[in-house]
Amino acid sequence: MLGWLRRALGGARPVEEPPAVVKARSPEPADREAAAGLLAPIPELWAGERLLKLLQDPYTTVRAAAREALLRRGVLAAPELLTGLNHADVEVARVSAELLGELRAVEVVRPLVVALKYAPRPVQVAARKALARLGPLAVPELEAARDDPQHWVRQQVAEVLAEIAGPPHSDRTPSPAA
Repeated sequence: MLGWLRRALGGARPVEEPPAVVKARSPEPADREAAAGLLAPIPELWAGERLLKLLQDPYTTVRAAAREALLRRGVLAAPELLTGLNHADVEVARVSAELLGELRAVEVVRPLVVALKYAPRPVQVAARKALARLGPLAVPELEAARDDPQHWVRQQVAEVLAEIAGPPHSDRTPSPAA
């Protein structure tokens, strides 16, 4: 109906969807998998949103391609991954948490700490690992969460901080070889 209305009012021709979007909607898994690769370099937010939708695909290969494409987007993927962190589909939220840990961006730390506290268990585990991967970037937010009222959160925060600090150093110096 909108097309008819545009023509009647003398509006412009309808804009064609990019080939990547058409492929992402295809009934063929191979097309959807290919779409992930086509969407990865597109800097617009809509491309990342399409990739999040592909993380819900019933085919493992399509989900893997979408994950890889989001990873290749790097920091460009931050907005959609932050959205994905709160997704109703736990698997999308879990993958989003994992990928946020790869970004090395300070703005993802606070949402990961919130996920560590309140998200479903698989997302909490992924958020914990992501915070450890972020290393020193995560320390200020983790330090602020040390006094959380929930024992489990305090324990997780302490473990992540210990992991970031690395293994304890021995007081003994190695003896020289004889």
